[in-house]
Amino acid sequence: MGIIEILVRQSGKPSGILGRIMVKIMNHMDSGLNKWVVEKINNPTGTALDIGCGGGETILNLLKYNKIHHIIGIDYSLDAVKVAIKKNKDFVKKKKADIIQGDVTALPFPRDFFDIIMAVRSHYFWDDYEKAFAEIYRTLNQGGKMIIFSERYKIQYHMKNYNTDESMTRLLTKIGFNNILIENRDKIQCITAEK
Repeated sequence: MGIIEILVRQSGKPSGILGRIMVKIMNHMDSGLNKWVVEKINNPTGTALDIGCGGGETILNLLKYNKIHHIIGIDYSLDAVKVAIKKNKDFVKKKKADIIQGDVTALPFPRDFFDIIMAVRSHYFWDDYEKAFAEIYRTLNQGGKMIIFSERYKIQYHMKNYNTDESMTRLLTKIGFNNILIENRDKIQCITAEK
């Protein structure tokens, strides 16, 4: 396996020392994208889920600017969870943030639990898109919003299916989402949909 494949694997499922380094690099990379996230999300009394929370940069920004009341971060990687907890330790202590290990295809939350569910630079790593989006739909409140941010070239690189606006819209419609909007700003894409 070459260095590029190793780095791509570590980006999707960070582990060990290299994984912790990758999570910190991703936190730095996410800083520009997080400005758009903070613009899009404004529900100061709501509860949010950040899927693939990585090193916790999005969580920190949303709570720091009072954009959400409570947020749960979930990541497949235990190493990422540890970094995110450390980065958000004050909000964790105040019970404004919880950060756990888990999988998007089997979210450990009840039906109709979240006001907002987001993923920043992570959805193209999911193993089963239909199952993942069905879980998001299940755990969103009626009228709740899903927001997905990513670079368009990463969608093209990682996703063999659902890598066009049309195919993604068809999938989300099939799951049950409505008011689907796909916005492209320079190299970044934002997908929003409601339950």
